[in-house]
Amino acid sequence: MGKKVLVIDDEAADSKRIAAALSAEGYEVVEATSVDEAMNKAQKTLPDLVVVDVVLPDTTGFDICRKIKATFQPHPPRVLMITGKAAAVNVPLAHRMGADGFEAKTSDMAHVVKAARDILSRSNN
Repeated sequence: MGKKVLVIDDEAADSKRIAAALSAEGYEVVEATSVDEAMNKAQKTLPDLVVVDVVLPDTTGFDICRKIKATFQPHPPRVLMITGKAAAVNVPLAHRMGADGFEAKTSDMAHVVKAARDILSRSNN
């Protein structure tokens, strides 16, 4: 069984594209569209990695990252933040919230898959 990845994105097409790309790499992928659904699925699946969009309707990816890192102590999942909106790019804030990486969300998911692979390869959980 591959590593588990939780994808949090309110844009269904983006979520499906990310999930398909990660599944093709052998990861077990679960999707969520809101903070409540994400936290519920994270509790149930205990993912190795969370891929979260920065811009969400009910909160920000920064807040979800912070919440996940605080909730799942002492071994929280790794977090890869993504965004397709240039105005939402804030790498320093992402790192302060505990993110392990930050990538642009484009139609080509190769860089997101590479970032996920890199983050998981250095994971100790």
